[in-house]
Amino acid sequence: MNSTFKVVFNKARGALMVVNEATSSVQAKGTKTVIAAAVAALMAGGAMAGNLTYDSIVNNEGTFKFLNGKGEVTNIKTNADANKLFSDLSAAGTDVDEILKALGQVNESKKTGIVFGYAGGGNVMDTTTHALAQFVIGPVKPGWLKGLNQFSKNVDDELAKLNFNLSTHTIVGDVNGDSSPVVLGMVGSDRFINVSLNALDDLSRDYTITRHGNSTIELQSGNVIGAIGGSSAINVGEGFKLLGGLVQTGAKNTETIVDGNSTINVQGTGCVAGAFAGGSAIAVFDGTANSTVTGNSYFTLNNSKGNEAHGSINTLAAGIAGGGLAIGMASGDAVSKVEGSTVIDLQNGLAAGVMGGGMALSVDGGTMMDFFNGKLHAENDAFKPINELGKKISEKLKGFSPKLTETVKTESGTALAESHDITIKVGTGMTTLGLVGGGIAATYQNNHPASSAVSTAKADNVTILLGGNEAKPDQTFDGAWKSGLISAIKNLGASGGKAKVDKVVEFATAIDDYDGATIGVLGGGIALGYDSMRGDNGEHSPKADASVKNVGIQVNSGYNVALVAGGFAVGSGHSLTGKDVLASANVDEDVLVNIAGGETIGLMGGGVAVWTGSKEAHKGLGVQANVDNVTFNVAGGSVDGLFGGGLAVDDSNPEVGGVYEDARNAEANVGNVNINVAGGKVGRLHVEVFNEVENYPSGEGKDTPDMKLYLKAGLKAIQDGKAAIVGGGMAAGNSIAIAEDGSAKDAAGARVEVANINISGGVIGEEKAGMQGNIYGGGIASTGGTTWVGTSNITVAGGTIHGDIYGGGLSIGGNYGKGHECYNDALSAVDTTNITLDAGSLNGNVYLGGRVLEEGANANNKGKANATVAAGTLTIYKDFKFLKADAVIDGSGADSATLNFVNGYDFSKTEASEVALLDGSDRIVIKGFDKLESGDLVTGADYDMGGKTSVEVTGNYEFGAISSANDSQTLTVKEGSALAVQSTVAPTNKFVVEEGVLALGTTARTSDARDGLGKYNEKAGLYLSGQVNLANASINVGETKAKNGVNIGSNGTLIVDASVDDGQEGNLSTDVTGKITGEKGSTIHYVHVADKGVVEVEHEGFTTVTVDNLLYKVVKVENEDNQYTFKIATGSELAGTGLEHFDGAALDGMADNEVIGSLLDQANTAITSGSQREARLNGALNLATAGGVQTAGIEAATMGIDQATKRAALTNVFLDGWTGFAEVTGTSLKMGGDSGALETKTELGGITVGGEYTMGDMTFGVMGNFGTGDVEGEGDNDGVKNDVDYYGVQGYAAKRMGQFNLVGQMGLMTTKNDVTSADGDSADIDATIFTIGARSEMAFQISKSCQAVPYVGLNYLRVATDGYNTAKGLSVDDMDQNLVSMPIGVAFSGNMDLASGWTLRPTVDVAYVHTFGDTDVEATTKFGAAAINTNLDVWSENVGRVGFGLEARKDALSFGGQIGGAFGDNDHREFYGQLNMKYLF
Repeated sequence: MNSTFKVVFNKARGALMVVNEATSSVQAKGTKTVIAAAVAALMAGGAMAGNLTYDSIVNNEGTFKFLNGKGEVTNIKTNADANKLFSDLSAAGTDVDEILKALGQVNESKKTGIVFGYAGGGNVMDTTTHALAQFVIGPVKPGWLKGLNQFSKNVDDELAKLNFNLSTHTIVGDVNGDSSPVVLGMVGSDRFINVSLNALDDLSRDYTITRHGNSTIELQSGNVIGAIGGSSAINVGEGFKLLGGLVQTGAKNTETIVDGNSTINVQGTGCVAGAFAGGSAIAVFDGTANSTVTGNSYFTLNNSKGNEAHGSINTLAAGIAGGGLAIGMASGDAVSKVEGSTVIDLQNGLAAGVMGGGMALSVDGGTMMDFFNGKLHAENDAFKPINELGKKISEKLKGFSPKLTETVKTESGTALAESHDITIKVGTGMTTLGLVGGGIAATYQNNHPASSAVSTAKADNVTILLGGNEAKPDQTFDGAWKSGLISAIKNLGASGGKAKVDKVVEFATAIDDYDGATIGVLGGGIALGYDSMRGDNGEHSPKADASVKNVGIQVNSGYNVALVAGGFAVGSGHSLTGKDVLASANVDEDVLVNIAGGETIGLMGGGVAVWTGSKEAHKGLGVQANVDNVTFNVAGGSVDGLFGGGLAVDDSNPEVGGVYEDARNAEANVGNVNINVAGGKVGRLHVEVFNEVENYPSGEGKDTPDMKLYLKAGLKAIQDGKAAIVGGGMAAGNSIAIAEDGSAKDAAGARVEVANINISGGVIGEEKAGMQGNIYGGGIASTGGTTWVGTSNITVAGGTIHGDIYGGGLSIGGNYGKGHECYNDALSAVDTTNITLDAGSLNGNVYLGGRVLEEGANANNKGKANATVAAGTLTIYKDFKFLKADAVIDGSGADSATLNFVNGYDFSKTEASEVALLDGSDRIVIKGFDKLESGDLVTGADYDMGGKTSVEVTGNYEFGAISSANDSQTLTVKEGSALAVQSTVAPTNKFVVEEGVLALGTTARTSDARDGLGKYNEKAGLYLSGQVNLANASINVGETKAKNGVNIGSNGTLIVDASVDDGQEGNLSTDVTGKITGEKGSTIHYVHVADKGVVEVEHEGFTTVTVDNLLYKVVKVENEDNQYTFKIATGSELAGTGLEHFDGAALDGMADNEVIGSLLDQANTAITSGSQREARLNGALNLATAGGVQTAGIEAATMGIDQATKRAALTNVFLDGWTGFAEVTGTSLKMGGDSGALETKTELGGITVGGEYTMGDMTFGVMGNFGTGDVEGEGDNDGVKNDVDYYGVQGYAAKRMGQFNLVGQMGLMTTKNDVTSADGDSADIDATIFTIGARSEMAFQISKSCQAVPYVGLNYLRVATDGYNTAKGLSVDDMDQNLVSMPIGVAFSGNMDLASGWTLRPTVDVAYVHTFGDTDVEATTKFGAAAINTNLDVWSENVGRVGFGLEARKDALSFGGQIGGAFGDNDHREFYGQLNMKYLF
């Protein structure tokens, strides 16, 4: 813009003046008028809006520098050669003049020119600086003077504010690619440079420019290098003096605001490098710069391909930021904010270096001094070009005597780049290299400032979408495509004699062909903190913070390499205080990564923290890249290498006073890691493309610790460890030594509190050799690093795993020389690991511990690798499948290891067609557990002691053999458990059986051993079956203090198996070598004696000898030492056993029944007498009778008979008409206990409802009975229980003939019985009782109010009990009984009329009841081909009873009740009670 007016402040007049440059006239104005004039000047001057072409610029402005769009839609259609620009800059080196020449190139013959410093709104500069700059630049660089004149000269008020109500829109190039501009340093809105240069006077100023509207840059073709989507504020504050202090900088505060959205849209063939969608703020020296976008910021890339006209690098977007830029130097404070959301939409093209947030840079004044003096890191050759440039700039300014004030020399700058919610979308047409979700914060201090250089790149939530909106779970990329991509990346690092610019162009052209490739993704931000102070106690360390709040990454498709969900923090410095964190790139809350499709190569949930230096001891935490929680969900696609934690590298070699110091300068921690694989594929990370891995040294002193070694060691660990899933993080380099009583947590550089790995589907690894993928619950440690996981939980509930599972982590040795004493052991530590194998399958091994690839140690025995697990539990369910025939289940790597088969496991069983047949020489090996637990039998495996000195068995295990055992190891059976070892020679370890059973021998089975001991609640036993050599065994069973040999304690039992497989009696069943000693109170128990096998066992000292079938006796084999066999016992030999009244042959045929067998077993401790055994056998063979089925049925039917006959008896009062009644009855009956009956207690309660009709001397009635109750066995029948329900109907009639009465009744009763026995058997049994009977009676009047009624009755009962099958396999036939009862008695009744109108009627009934017929029950019980008959009493033949009743009647209503009892043979004792009510209608 050509400005006609400028606004100055006249101190003499004390007012703002508008100066007409043409006439030099001055007019005083008010403030508002002056600002309005300035705005008008800004809007009126400058380059013409519309198309900016070479001709229009030359004709109108005469310069390509600092052109203005003045807020209108402007189209830049110039042309320039980008390649020549890069070549000229490369050739210029550090020559300032050549650099300026390259930036300002114009070619008249080709009509090309580089547009420099364009602003879509306006370029604005404070007036004094503008004037002095004209004075300085004019004579030196006349070509740049025209560019300087494009700046609008702003008001010089102490608080000047400019407002523009107009959006800006700049278009670069055109959609057809006919023009190819090169634009350097472009600002979408306004650029304000405030230096406030002044001579002598203090003319420091505050300025604010606000543009109310949106700022848009649209790149259609050509090249834009250095673009700001919003506005730019540059403030050069007080602290820089020229000409001996006569002229100095003095800007205080500069602020630019875009009150709207800022957008950069790249399309067509446009190419952009170094673009910030937000604004920029640069504060140099003592002052502030602020740039704000109040709305949202947008960056869109949607390039087309195939146009490389005018030397442009086709379709490249490099160095892109969704936020703004803030630079604070030497006491300058810079802030750049995007207050709304940020969206980066990459649809088509090539993008390199994309970050969602902004960039914050800060340095101290000393660094600037060193730069201008050419001494910045002078000892480092890498800084030589920078120092040369600084020297030449100083030479250019030498004539002006430049000088920094003491304040800015010692103070540091601060910078803040703030963003909020960030969304980055990467489409399927993109090739992306380097994508950062957050921002970048970098600080640099080179001296000893009085304050810290602080940079903060703040962001809230980051969302990254890779591969478009549609998930492609089955997408893959062929090998040739991948090889081409890798070659393009490798070629970038190889010079081949080409210039760097040519290599970049070549790389961009090659890589652009790989649509869908995303290389390098960082979910968080990047923090760089550098402090070059050496050997000094720096009180003010630099601080860089690029933390974000949450990160979400969705991968739908594409080829995605190196995804790190956290941040990246790098630092170097020296601080003895240890208080300052130089660089932080944290994710404060959650990381969520969803993999739905495509291929992902390398996925890390945590961040990366790297500390570097040389002999610098920070004495505290230097850098951190922490994440609170990480969640991975893999549902489709594939992932090669999934790492839950972060990466920490400490390359500091800390040394203080010549002594190496422990230090942990780098931390990459995660709170909780959740890795969920429900589908897709997860494989190991293939790092073979790195040649260094193959050359990783093995042995001491082959390499020194440096970054290259860390890389090689880490990649070697991943490759050889076949790492597919790692729950923890990675660490390398220096770490803190762990104190003797300390924890690895205190030393670790990469920590994870809890790592949860859940596999519910998908495939892990590949079956192909060398392609297996392992799962590690811990982290990876190398070359001195330490990783720590508090708790790792690995759960497999589905899917297939081709590889091994480790509860711990992975480590590899240091392999460095003895001079590096500062390095401690490489340690991957896990406190607690839990592995649960629920469902799915594993083609590999399971290890509770970790894995050490190469120990490696230097001469001082440092650098040795370790992988530890303090405590681990492996839980396995029977539905889980082991596909590997010789798999190892290993707990030896955990200090304390527990194995639990929840519902048992049969390793010898073929579970499915794809499962390996495990019946050959290959066997599963279970190894090195401290505790063996199970809910059911575990069989088909071998056991390896695995170096454990003490193993506890609290489950049920059968092992083919126990290996790696010695006499210093002890295996203890506890808590009623069972352990079988099926080898011919007993293992050499010590066995202790505290509670449970140890089974030894070639045919030993825990089921047999448990049957022989456990079901009778014996405390401890040794079971021997088959062939076994105990000559060198050390076994203590039960309570014994013996130290050597095989000893059965006072509460122990030796169980010897006499079974024969071929059914040929007399064969040798158990052959034992070695003597067994029994202490006082011990028992030797022979089992399977019915097979009549022969056992050979040398024993002494046993108190009791028992057999598992009392029908047999032990017989010593003639002419054989220590051999015994078994024969049927005779009748006299069975006396007192309770078996003498049974058919022995029939009972023997039923011995294989679980219940019968247990009752025949002499070792059954539940049987304390012969009578009890007899009762229990009778009860087992006739469970119905033992449970009182018949007794309860007869009792319920008898109650019905009594109720019917008494209702029609002469003791009642009969009135013509209908009478309704209801009765509640309860009874308790005990009987049995003698030799013919099992003792029971029957309790029944029910309700009876009915009605009767009386007409003269005739009465007819009907009633229903409903009730419930229970029967319990008592005495020797204790433990039997029957839950009874009954219901029935009863009819009755009576004919009265004077004093004589005849009563008849008939009824039907049904009972439902749920019977359980003390021996664990049960059955549901039904019974039906039919009754019919008559009663005759005669009344005798004793007095006016009392009568006696003698009576006699006769009742027939038919009891039909249905046949039933018991739960334990016994079958009982139907049982029928026929009974006749004859009650003979007398009843007394009376009448008492009360004044109230009520009549009381008391009754007394005394009777004797004799029962004829089947008072006992004969049952036929069958088991297989065997059958046996039993006969048991169920009712008493002779019973006497007495009852007392009372009825109260008034008018038609009456109430009554009755109580009574009965006593008889078979210990019959009965008590009953009844309440009734009736009403006469």
